[in-house]
Amino acid sequence: MPVSYTHDVPFFSLSSLLAHKRVALQCPDSPTPDSLAAAFGLFLFFKANGCTPHWFYCGPEPLSRPNALEMQRAFALTIRHEPDLQYWRGLLITVGCQYGAASLGKVTADAVAVVDCHVPEGDQAVLGEIRPYLTSCSTIVHELLLQAEFPIDHTLGTALRFGLYAASNAFSEIRFPVDKDMRDTVDHDPRLFLNLARSNLCPEDLSLTAKALCSLDFQTGDGMVISNLLPCDPELLRFIADLALHVHGVDLSLVFMETDQGTRFSIRSVHREIHAGKAAAGLVADGLGAGGGDVEKGGGFISAAKYDAAFAPRPLTDFFRDALRAYRDAYDLFDCRSDAPLSPGVLHAYQKRPVLLAYVVCSRLFPKQTRLEVRMLEGDIVITVTPDTYLMIGLAGEVYPIRKK
Repeated sequence: MPVSYTHDVPFFSLSSLLAHKRVALQCPDSPTPDSLAAAFGLFLFFKANGCTPHWFYCGPEPLSRPNALEMQRAFALTIRHEPDLQYWRGLLITVGCQYGAASLGKVTADAVAVVDCHVPEGDQAVLGEIRPYLTSCSTIVHELLLQAEFPIDHTLGTALRFGLYAASNAFSEIRFPVDKDMRDTVDHDPRLFLNLARSNLCPEDLSLTAKALCSLDFQTGDGMVISNLLPCDPELLRFIADLALHVHGVDLSLVFMETDQGTRFSIRSVHREIHAGKAAAGLVADGLGAGGGDVEKGGGFISAAKYDAAFAPRPLTDFFRDALRAYRDAYDLFDCRSDAPLSPGVLHAYQKRPVLLAYVVCSRLFPKQTRLEVRMLEGDIVITVTPDTYLMIGLAGEVYPIRKK
Protein backbone atom coordinates (compact mmCIF):
# COMPACT_ATOMS: atom_id res chain seq x y z
CA MET A 1 0.00 0.00 0.00
CA PRO A 2 1.73 3.22 -1.13
CA VAL A 3 1.94 6.39 0.93
CA SER A 4 2.77 9.36 -1.27
CA TYR A 5 3.59 13.05 -1.09
CA THR A 6 0.68 15.45 -0.62
CA HIS A 7 0.98 18.92 -2.16
CA ASP A 8 1.45 21.64 0.41
CA VAL A 9 0.47 24.31 -2.16
CA PRO A 10 -2.32 23.51 -4.65
CA PHE A 11 -1.45 23.67 -8.31
CA PHE A 12 -2.78 26.47 -10.46
CA SER A 13 -6.17 25.79 -12.06
CA LEU A 14 -6.16 25.44 -15.85
CA SER A 15 -9.88 26.20 -15.92
CA SER A 16 -9.12 29.81 -14.92
CA LEU A 17 -7.42 30.29 -18.30
CA LEU A 18 -10.41 29.20 -20.34
CA ALA A 19 -11.85 32.73 -20.25
CA HIS A 20 -9.24 33.69 -22.86
CA LYS A 21 -10.56 33.12 -26.37
CA ARG A 22 -7.17 33.36 -28.08
CA VAL A 23 -4.36 31.27 -26.58
CA ALA A 24 -0.80 30.72 -27.82
CA LEU A 25 1.74 28.21 -26.52
CA GLN A 26 5.40 29.21 -26.91
CA CYS A 27 8.24 26.70 -26.50
CA PRO A 28 11.92 27.63 -26.16
CA ASP A 29 13.77 28.72 -29.28
CA SER A 30 15.35 25.27 -29.33
CA PRO A 31 12.38 23.14 -28.17
CA THR A 32 13.27 20.35 -25.78
CA PRO A 33 11.35 17.07 -25.54
CA ASP A 34 10.09 18.17 -22.13
CA SER A 35 8.73 21.48 -23.44
CA LEU A 36 7.12 19.73 -26.43
CA ALA A 37 5.44 17.10 -24.23
CA ALA A 38 4.17 19.68 -21.72
CA ALA A 39 2.85 21.97 -24.46
CA PHE A 40 1.20 18.96 -26.13
CA GLY A 41 -0.74 18.29 -22.94
CA LEU A 42 -1.85 21.93 -22.70
CA PHE A 43 -2.75 21.96 -26.40
CA LEU A 44 -5.06 18.96 -25.98
CA PHE A 45 -6.68 20.47 -22.88
CA PHE A 46 -7.55 23.77 -24.57
CA LYS A 47 -8.67 22.04 -27.76
CA ALA A 48 -11.01 19.80 -25.79
CA ASN A 49 -12.50 22.93 -24.23
CA GLY A 50 -13.27 24.64 -27.54
CA CYS A 51 -10.07 26.68 -28.03
CA THR A 52 -7.37 25.43 -30.41
CA PRO A 53 -4.13 27.17 -29.32
CA HIS A 54 -1.57 28.64 -31.67
CA TRP A 55 1.60 26.64 -30.91
CA PHE A 56 5.00 27.97 -31.99
CA TYR A 57 8.68 28.62 -31.29
CA CYS A 58 10.89 31.49 -32.47
CA GLY A 59 14.39 30.02 -32.83
CA PRO A 60 16.51 30.76 -35.91
CA GLU A 61 16.55 27.11 -36.96
CA PRO A 62 13.70 24.61 -37.48
CA LEU A 63 13.46 21.43 -35.43
CA SER A 64 16.38 19.12 -36.15
CA ARG A 65 16.93 16.94 -33.07
CA PRO A 66 15.99 13.31 -33.79
CA ASN A 67 13.89 12.99 -30.62
CA ALA A 68 11.99 16.23 -31.33
CA LEU A 69 11.32 15.19 -34.93
CA GLU A 70 10.24 11.74 -33.78
CA MET A 71 7.87 13.29 -31.25
CA GLN A 72 6.45 15.57 -33.93
CA ARG A 73 5.79 12.56 -36.15
CA ALA A 74 4.53 10.14 -33.48
CA PHE A 75 2.14 12.58 -31.80
CA ALA A 76 1.25 14.69 -34.87
CA LEU A 77 2.42 17.86 -33.10
CA THR A 78 1.18 21.03 -34.78
CA ILE A 79 3.96 23.29 -33.48
CA ARG A 80 5.08 25.96 -35.98
CA HIS A 81 8.43 27.62 -36.54
CA GLU A 82 7.74 31.37 -36.51
CA PRO A 83 10.97 33.35 -35.91
CA ASP A 84 9.35 36.64 -36.97
CA LEU A 85 6.31 36.60 -34.66
CA GLN A 86 6.44 39.69 -32.41
CA TYR A 87 2.94 40.15 -30.98
CA TRP A 88 0.09 37.85 -29.92
CA ARG A 89 -3.40 39.25 -29.37
CA GLY A 90 -4.57 37.18 -26.42
CA LEU A 91 -3.00 34.94 -23.78
CA LEU A 92 0.58 33.73 -24.31
CA ILE A 93 1.74 30.72 -22.27
CA THR A 94 5.46 30.03 -22.24
CA VAL A 95 6.13 26.33 -21.67
CA GLY A 96 9.49 25.03 -20.47
CA CYS A 97 10.92 28.54 -20.29
CA GLN A 98 10.17 31.86 -18.66
CA TYR A 99 8.99 35.05 -20.30
CA GLY A 100 11.94 37.33 -21.00
CA ALA A 101 14.57 34.57 -20.70
CA ALA A 102 17.49 34.37 -23.13
CA SER A 103 16.26 31.02 -24.47
CA LEU A 104 12.95 32.49 -25.58
CA GLY A 105 12.21 34.82 -28.51
CA LYS A 106 10.56 38.04 -27.33
CA VAL A 107 6.85 38.08 -28.18
CA THR A 108 4.61 40.66 -26.56
CA ALA A 109 1.04 39.68 -25.66
CA ASP A 110 -2.07 40.98 -23.95
CA ALA A 111 -1.56 38.51 -21.08
CA VAL A 112 1.22 36.09 -20.18
CA ALA A 113 1.36 32.89 -18.15
CA VAL A 114 4.36 30.65 -17.41
CA VAL A 115 4.67 26.88 -16.97
CA ASP A 116 8.24 26.03 -16.05
CA CYS A 117 10.36 24.01 -13.64
CA HIS A 118 13.47 26.20 -13.54
CA VAL A 119 14.52 28.76 -10.95
CA PRO A 120 12.51 32.00 -11.45
CA GLU A 121 14.28 34.58 -13.59
CA GLY A 122 13.36 38.17 -12.81
CA ASP A 123 9.77 39.37 -12.56
CA GLN A 124 7.40 36.68 -13.75
CA ALA A 125 3.71 36.65 -14.61
CA VAL A 126 1.39 35.88 -11.72
CA LEU A 127 -0.47 33.30 -13.83
CA GLY A 128 0.75 29.74 -14.31
CA GLU A 129 3.19 27.53 -12.46
CA ILE A 130 6.92 27.82 -11.75
CA ARG A 131 8.02 24.88 -9.58
CA PRO A 132 11.82 24.58 -9.54
CA TYR A 133 11.83 21.60 -7.16
CA LEU A 134 10.21 19.46 -9.86
CA THR A 135 12.32 17.82 -12.56
CA SER A 136 10.18 18.50 -15.61
CA CYS A 137 7.43 20.70 -17.00
CA SER A 138 5.75 17.48 -18.09
CA THR A 139 5.23 16.69 -14.40
CA ILE A 140 3.62 20.09 -13.80
CA VAL A 141 1.26 19.68 -16.76
CA HIS A 142 0.44 16.13 -15.66
CA GLU A 143 -0.62 17.47 -12.24
CA LEU A 144 -2.58 20.34 -13.79
CA LEU A 145 -4.47 17.93 -16.04
CA LEU A 146 -5.23 15.56 -13.15
CA GLN A 147 -6.56 18.48 -11.12
CA ALA A 148 -8.76 19.51 -14.06
CA GLU A 149 -10.00 15.89 -14.34
CA PHE A 150 -8.77 15.78 -17.93
CA PRO A 151 -8.36 12.21 -19.25
CA ILE A 152 -4.73 11.31 -19.98
CA ASP A 153 -4.69 8.48 -22.50
CA HIS A 154 -1.65 6.34 -23.26
CA THR A 155 -0.61 8.61 -26.17
CA LEU A 156 -0.41 11.75 -24.05
CA GLY A 157 0.94 9.67 -21.16
CA THR A 158 3.79 8.44 -23.37
CA ALA A 159 4.66 12.00 -24.35
CA LEU A 160 4.63 13.27 -20.75
CA ARG A 161 6.65 10.31 -19.47
CA PHE A 162 9.24 10.84 -22.21
CA GLY A 163 9.39 14.55 -21.38
CA LEU A 164 10.30 13.62 -17.80
CA TYR A 165 12.77 10.99 -19.05
CA ALA A 166 14.57 13.52 -21.25
CA ALA A 167 14.62 16.25 -18.58
CA SER A 168 15.93 13.93 -15.85
CA ASN A 169 18.82 12.29 -17.71
CA ALA A 170 16.95 9.02 -18.21
CA PHE A 171 15.17 9.27 -14.81
CA SER A 172 18.53 9.35 -12.97
CA GLU A 173 17.99 12.87 -11.56
CA ILE A 174 14.47 12.40 -10.21
CA ARG A 175 14.15 13.24 -6.51
CA PHE A 176 10.75 14.69 -5.75
CA PRO A 177 7.87 12.23 -5.15
CA VAL A 178 5.52 13.91 -7.64
CA ASP A 179 7.99 13.18 -10.47
CA LYS A 180 8.28 9.58 -9.31
CA ASP A 181 4.52 9.20 -9.13
CA MET A 182 4.10 10.24 -12.76
CA ARG A 183 6.94 8.00 -13.91
CA ASP A 184 5.43 4.99 -12.18
CA THR A 185 1.70 5.48 -12.75
CA VAL A 186 1.06 7.27 -16.04
CA ASP A 187 -0.41 5.10 -18.79
CA HIS A 188 2.02 4.88 -21.75
CA ASP A 189 3.00 2.89 -24.82
CA PRO A 190 6.24 1.02 -23.88
CA ARG A 191 7.29 0.41 -27.48
CA LEU A 192 6.86 4.03 -28.55
CA PHE A 193 8.56 5.22 -25.36
CA LEU A 194 11.58 3.00 -26.08
CA ASN A 195 11.76 4.26 -29.64
CA LEU A 196 11.79 7.87 -28.42
CA ALA A 197 14.41 7.08 -25.76
CA ARG A 198 16.70 5.71 -28.49
CA SER A 199 16.37 8.84 -30.67
CA ASN A 200 18.40 11.34 -28.67
CA LEU A 201 21.39 11.65 -31.02
CA CYS A 202 21.98 11.62 -34.76
CA PRO A 203 25.16 10.21 -36.41
CA GLU A 204 26.64 13.70 -36.80
CA ASP A 205 26.35 14.20 -33.05
CA LEU A 206 28.69 11.27 -32.41
CA SER A 207 31.36 12.92 -34.54
CA LEU A 208 30.92 16.27 -32.81
CA THR A 209 31.01 14.59 -29.40
CA ALA A 210 34.24 12.79 -30.26
CA LYS A 211 35.88 16.04 -31.38
CA ALA A 212 34.69 17.83 -28.24
CA LEU A 213 36.09 15.10 -25.99
CA CYS A 214 39.43 15.27 -27.82
CA SER A 215 39.63 19.03 -27.20
CA LEU A 216 38.90 18.93 -23.46
CA ASP A 217 40.74 21.40 -21.27
CA PHE A 218 41.04 19.30 -18.11
CA GLN A 219 42.35 21.10 -15.02
CA THR A 220 43.34 18.19 -12.76
CA GLY A 221 43.81 20.23 -9.61
CA ASP A 222 40.50 22.06 -10.08
CA GLY A 223 38.32 19.11 -11.04
CA MET A 224 37.18 21.30 -13.94
CA VAL A 225 36.54 20.39 -17.59
CA ILE A 226 36.04 22.97 -20.37
CA SER A 227 35.32 21.97 -23.97
CA ASN A 228 34.79 23.92 -27.20
CA LEU A 229 32.16 22.39 -29.50
CA LEU A 230 31.55 23.06 -33.17
CA PRO A 231 28.20 24.78 -33.90
CA CYS A 232 25.38 22.34 -33.20
CA ASP A 233 22.01 22.00 -31.54
CA PRO A 234 22.22 23.40 -27.97
CA GLU A 235 20.91 20.08 -26.64
CA LEU A 236 24.28 18.52 -27.51
CA LEU A 237 26.02 21.06 -25.25
CA ARG A 238 23.98 19.80 -22.33
CA PHE A 239 24.60 16.18 -23.26
CA ILE A 240 28.40 16.56 -23.32
CA ALA A 241 28.41 18.65 -20.13
CA ASP A 242 26.49 15.84 -18.41
CA LEU A 243 28.80 13.21 -19.89
CA ALA A 244 31.91 14.93 -18.54
CA LEU A 245 30.66 14.55 -14.97
CA HIS A 246 30.92 10.77 -15.30
CA VAL A 247 34.73 11.10 -15.31
CA HIS A 248 36.44 10.44 -11.98
CA GLY A 249 37.75 13.65 -10.43
CA VAL A 250 35.50 15.98 -12.45
CA ASP A 251 32.94 17.96 -10.46
CA LEU A 252 32.47 20.96 -12.77
CA SER A 253 32.05 20.97 -16.55
CA LEU A 254 31.47 23.75 -19.05
CA VAL A 255 30.84 23.15 -22.77
CA PHE A 256 30.48 26.02 -25.23
CA MET A 257 30.09 26.68 -28.94
CA GLU A 258 30.77 29.82 -30.95
CA THR A 259 28.52 31.25 -33.65
CA ASP A 260 28.54 34.54 -35.57
CA GLN A 261 26.09 36.03 -33.07
CA GLY A 262 27.83 34.83 -29.93
CA THR A 263 28.67 31.91 -27.65
CA ARG A 264 26.24 29.48 -26.06
CA PHE A 265 27.43 27.57 -23.01
CA SER A 266 26.20 24.91 -20.62
CA ILE A 267 27.47 24.32 -17.06
CA ARG A 268 27.10 21.27 -14.85
CA SER A 269 28.20 21.12 -11.21
CA VAL A 270 28.26 18.43 -8.56
CA HIS A 271 30.35 20.58 -6.23
CA ARG A 272 28.10 21.73 -3.40
CA GLU A 273 29.93 25.06 -3.11
CA ILE A 274 29.50 25.92 -6.81
CA HIS A 275 25.97 26.87 -7.89
CA ALA A 276 25.82 26.26 -11.66
CA GLY A 277 23.08 28.82 -12.27
CA LYS A 278 24.80 31.58 -10.30
CA ALA A 279 28.11 30.77 -11.97
CA ALA A 280 26.41 31.07 -15.37
CA ALA A 281 24.91 34.42 -14.39
CA GLY A 282 28.35 35.60 -13.25
CA LEU A 283 29.87 34.75 -16.62
CA VAL A 284 27.53 37.19 -18.37
CA ALA A 285 27.85 39.99 -15.82
CA ASP A 286 28.34 43.58 -17.01
CA GLY A 287 25.92 43.13 -19.87
CA LEU A 288 27.81 40.45 -21.81
CA GLY A 289 24.65 38.41 -22.31
CA ALA A 290 22.14 36.36 -20.34
CA GLY A 291 22.48 33.29 -18.16
CA GLY A 292 21.12 31.39 -15.19
CA GLY A 293 19.91 28.02 -13.95
CA ASP A 294 19.69 25.96 -10.80
CA VAL A 295 22.21 24.39 -8.41
CA GLU A 296 23.37 21.59 -10.71
CA LYS A 297 22.58 22.91 -14.21
CA GLY A 298 23.12 26.30 -15.79
CA GLY A 299 23.81 27.94 -19.10
CA GLY A 300 23.58 31.09 -21.12
CA PHE A 301 24.60 33.18 -24.11
CA ILE A 302 27.43 35.71 -24.57
CA SER A 303 27.15 38.32 -27.31
CA ALA A 304 30.04 38.14 -29.77
CA ALA A 305 30.15 41.92 -30.24
CA LYS A 306 30.18 42.63 -26.51
CA TYR A 307 32.79 39.97 -25.80
CA ASP A 308 35.09 41.27 -28.56
CA ALA A 309 34.74 44.83 -27.28
CA ALA A 310 35.68 43.81 -23.74
CA PHE A 311 38.11 40.87 -24.10
CA ALA A 312 39.28 40.27 -27.70
CA PRO A 313 41.55 38.57 -28.67
CA ARG A 314 41.48 36.56 -25.43
CA PRO A 315 40.50 32.90 -26.08
CA LEU A 316 37.13 31.91 -24.69
CA THR A 317 38.57 28.85 -22.96
CA ASP A 318 40.85 31.10 -20.90
CA PHE A 319 37.95 33.46 -20.16
CA PHE A 320 35.70 30.66 -18.89
CA ARG A 321 38.43 28.98 -16.84
CA ASP A 322 39.52 32.20 -15.13
CA ALA A 323 35.94 33.35 -14.52
CA LEU A 324 34.95 30.04 -12.90
CA ARG A 325 38.05 30.11 -10.71
CA ALA A 326 37.25 33.69 -9.68
CA TYR A 327 33.68 32.70 -8.80
CA ARG A 328 34.91 29.80 -6.68
CA ASP A 329 37.66 31.82 -4.99
CA ALA A 330 35.36 34.73 -4.16
CA TYR A 331 33.99 32.87 -1.13
CA ASP A 332 35.48 31.82 2.20
CA LEU A 333 34.15 28.39 3.09
CA PHE A 334 33.48 27.31 6.66
CA ASP A 335 32.58 23.65 7.07
CA CYS A 336 30.68 23.47 10.35
CA ARG A 337 30.82 19.68 10.27
CA SER A 338 34.60 19.69 10.37
CA ASP A 339 36.57 19.10 13.54
CA ALA A 340 39.04 21.80 12.58
CA PRO A 341 39.04 24.60 15.18
CA LEU A 342 37.54 27.94 14.17
CA SER A 343 38.48 31.34 15.48
CA PRO A 344 36.73 32.29 18.76
CA GLY A 345 33.50 34.12 18.17
CA VAL A 346 32.88 32.72 14.67
CA LEU A 347 30.14 30.30 15.67
CA HIS A 348 27.36 31.18 18.08
CA ALA A 349 24.64 28.98 19.52
CA TYR A 350 20.99 29.71 18.86
CA GLN A 351 17.63 28.07 19.58
CA LYS A 352 15.23 27.62 16.68
CA ARG A 353 11.62 28.57 17.22
CA PRO A 354 9.29 25.58 17.54
CA VAL A 355 7.82 24.56 14.20
CA LEU A 356 4.42 22.87 14.05
CA LEU A 357 4.58 19.63 12.03
CA ALA A 358 1.95 16.99 11.43
CA TYR A 359 2.30 13.29 12.12
CA VAL A 360 0.17 10.18 11.69
CA VAL A 361 0.02 7.08 13.87
CA CYS A 362 0.20 4.38 11.22
CA SER A 363 -1.76 1.80 13.21
CA ARG A 364 -4.77 4.15 13.28
CA LEU A 365 -4.90 4.23 9.47
CA PHE A 366 -3.71 0.76 8.50
CA PRO A 367 -3.99 -2.72 10.03
CA LYS A 368 -0.92 -3.90 11.93
CA GLN A 369 1.74 -5.67 9.86
CA THR A 370 0.59 -3.85 6.68
CA ARG A 371 3.54 -3.21 4.38
CA LEU A 372 3.76 0.41 3.27
CA GLU A 373 5.89 1.81 0.47
CA VAL A 374 6.81 5.31 1.61
CA ARG A 375 7.89 7.73 -1.10
CA MET A 376 10.39 10.07 0.57
CA LEU A 377 12.63 12.82 -0.80
CA GLU A 378 15.61 10.55 -0.13
CA GLY A 379 14.08 7.60 -1.98
CA ASP A 380 11.43 4.91 -1.59
CA ILE A 381 11.46 2.51 1.38
CA VAL A 382 9.15 -0.27 2.56
CA ILE A 383 8.07 -0.36 6.23
CA THR A 384 5.75 -2.57 8.29
CA VAL A 385 3.03 -0.96 10.39
CA THR A 386 3.46 -1.40 14.14
CA PRO A 387 2.09 0.59 17.12
CA ASP A 388 5.52 2.24 17.23
CA THR A 389 5.45 3.44 13.60
CA TYR A 390 4.62 7.08 12.91
CA LEU A 391 4.63 9.05 9.67
CA MET A 392 5.97 12.60 9.84
CA ILE A 393 4.92 15.30 7.38
CA GLY A 394 7.68 17.84 6.77
CA LEU A 395 7.72 21.51 5.85
CA ALA A 396 7.50 20.80 2.11
CA GLY A 397 4.70 18.29 2.60
CA GLU A 398 7.10 15.35 2.31
CA VAL A 399 6.44 12.12 4.21
CA TYR A 400 8.94 10.02 6.18
CA PRO A 401 8.65 7.31 8.84
CA ILE A 402 9.89 7.62 12.42
CA ARG A 403 9.63 5.69 15.70
CA LYS A 404 7.46 7.02 18.50
CA LYS A 405 10.40 7.78 20.77
